[in-house]
Amino acid sequence: MPDVAGKRLEILKEIAPDATRIAILFNPANAGNVLDVKATEAAARMAGMTTHSLEVRAPGDFANAFSSMTRERDNALFVSSDPLISRYQQQIVALAAENKIPAIYAHSNFPKVGGLMAYAADLDSLFARAGSYVAEILKGAKPADMPVEQPNKFRLIINFKTAKALGLTIPPSLLIRAEEVIE
Repeated sequence: MPDVAGKRLEILKEIAPDATRIAILFNPANAGNVLDVKATEAAARMAGMTTHSLEVRAPGDFANAFSSMTRERDNALFVSSDPLISRYQQQIVALAAENKIPAIYAHSNFPKVGGLMAYAADLDSLFARAGSYVAEILKGAKPADMPVEQPNKFRLIINFKTAKALGLTIPPSLLIRAEEVIE
């Protein structure tokens, strides 16, 4: 979803205006992540930014990925949504804090455990929509005949405490757009 990738980078640039080199942390075994990477790379090119894609396939890959970010002088991070990545969210958030790298996450839970911010699909609306699909199937609709839908509602969540710890100032325009600010 290129428009979402562009929006994430736009939000990241608002909070970290000097960011020019964006690391992308993703699991290549997840086809959705691969699409996220391509969309983020394209959006970054359009914004005059460079990207550094970092594959993670196992828990031990996270520390190596952050070491690579330091070597490559990445100054911001996008973390895709994936079960492996979500399972180790506290480790990822701790590494981002330790390396003082502003990060935007594709899953809304990260700011709740100390991540800087997330721009993610609104899970409540997705679950409600899934319930509608189940109801239709129970009424006799064939799943193969039902349209595939993309998320159409996203939430911006900002962890104010993490921004302060990173020495970042959150612009008022970003605070106004946030659906949730964690203090």
